[in-house]
Amino acid sequence: MKTRTMAAALFIAVLATAGSVYGAWSSDPAVNNPIAATAVSETSNKMVYDGNGGYFIVWKASNPVRVQRIDADGNLCWGAEGILVTDSGSYPKIASDAKGGCFVSWKSGHVYVQRYDAAGNEMWTPGGVIVCDSSLGADCAWMDADGTGGCFVSNYGGYAQKLSPSGALLWGDASNPAQWDADPTHNPSGARVAHDGSGGAVFAWYDWNTSIVYVQRLNSSGVRQWNGGDPVALSDTGYDQCPRLLKSGNYFYVIWSADGGSDIAIQAQKISMNGVPQWTHPDGVRVNN
Repeated sequence: MKTRTMAAALFIAVLATAGSVYGAWSSDPAVNNPIAATAVSETSNKMVYDGNGGYFIVWKASNPVRVQRIDADGNLCWGAEGILVTDSGSYPKIASDAKGGCFVSWKSGHVYVQRYDAAGNEMWTPGGVIVCDSSLGADCAWMDADGTGGCFVSNYGGYAQKLSPSGALLWGDASNPAQWDADPTHNPSGARVAHDGSGGAVFAWYDWNTSIVYVQRLNSSGVRQWNGGDPVALSDTGYDQCPRLLKSGNYFYVIWSADGGSDIAIQAQKISMNGVPQWTHPDGVRVNN
């Protein structure tokens, strides 16, 4: 997994219009706003919009994982160094909870998720909720809000979980969660998740063994819905990876990279609620030159 390391500090880009500065945002285009300035290696930084003109940022500060909120005026909301999520964790991810707060996931043996409100208070079990047991080999987890204060979690290895607004596991326990890919010949990775607006979610990923990008939808009970429960292949050329997923209206859109050696294409596909590709299939349409 690629990360960008900043040994001295973690920074966020300056968000100011030319000739104007708002609040605490830096007035010097060569100087960014520090989110943390501890003298440690700070990596794996991720950020997401907070819905109010600011951002939530999570990062790994050597071993600990920390989270910060910066408001629309560039002010740090959660202290000079942010909030300590865990003393030791890897692969942190973050998502808005669509209620003014955020979800943070990380791996520390098991895969954990914690919810924070707008003020930075923990809303779930101290230390986080275990969403995927270490025995399943899950690695890192991407998330998406379900619209009610809960979230969907997509774990490496083909596993999925849904959490209620209070942090209860809804799709099985941590050692036996739902699966978006149960094919034993697959080695799924890079999975992204998007809510479907009906209590379920769609997952997009690529398979290490075949280098093919797949999608699947789980209903509100965590049951696979498309293609008789088998993954829907979006490509067949091989060397396809790094999918990204977005819901818009009644459709889902997936983009991914297709590495043809000297030619790397960015492909896209539009998928109906019933799991039917709407554009050229397989392989979608190319969106770069």
